[in-house]
Amino acid sequence: MSLPATARELVIITIGNESDPEFSEVQWLLRSPSVAPRCRNWPRVADFLKDATGQSPADLVVVWQRWSHEYTAEDIQQLLAAVPLARVCCVYGPWCEADGRSRSLWPPALRVPVWQAARRLEQEISAARDGHIAPLPWTAAREEAWLHDTSHTSLPVLTGLTIAIDSPDAAYRQMLVELLTAAGADVSSEDQSVAVRVFDLDPWTPQRADLLSGYLTTEECLVIGVSDWTTADRAAVWTEAGIAAVVSKLDPLALPLTIERLR
Repeated sequence: MSLPATARELVIITIGNESDPEFSEVQWLLRSPSVAPRCRNWPRVADFLKDATGQSPADLVVVWQRWSHEYTAEDIQQLLAAVPLARVCCVYGPWCEADGRSRSLWPPALRVPVWQAARRLEQEISAARDGHIAPLPWTAAREEAWLHDTSHTSLPVLTGLTIAIDSPDAAYRQMLVELLTAAGADVSSEDQSVAVRVFDLDPWTPQRADLLSGYLTTEECLVIGVSDWTTADRAAVWTEAGIAAVVSKLDPLALPLTIERLR
């Protein structure tokens, strides 16, 4: 997905530990001068509220959440009251995955998992900058948020690309075959002459690790991993091994979009 052309300078603020490795895959988006030349970070909500008076109104507020109770209900209520006209995204890491079921401090429409955050932030930036995408209402339910995130993204064109899939899960593999074939790719049943190999990292066992090592040392193709739960330390191990990228199984468009970006 490409970002829209600059129409005006946005004011973006972030709250929390923005340098945490858990958020590295989306931090690039806010670090780009062309996206947010006025992007400032506060370590805590209280620090932002203390300095908010006299600041330019924010277009987008991004909160980095590393664990479930990092922000209290009072923190969240005070923050939302201070930025009623801003777009707000609480980007939560893998240790907060169950929050939507076990606790509901943040409104569902304002929280987004790190594996889906880049696309959500691109959409919110576009909504704030040029209005090409309608903003997601704060009151939207979880289903509305999901439809908003997916309806503005189309399946990329991978015509002519030969892809191999290695997964011990037959049903999941068949789903990937159908998805990538719909994008125009040639999903090979052989292990030779492929441009991309998709490798299922679940379950991460010594046997799967040896198999991956074999592919990385004998093939020159692009290797992309898929996993249903990725932490910073696990991602570091896989990246150091030579995998080009790790994408979430929970996002149906993440794999073809990543292949399009890295091909």
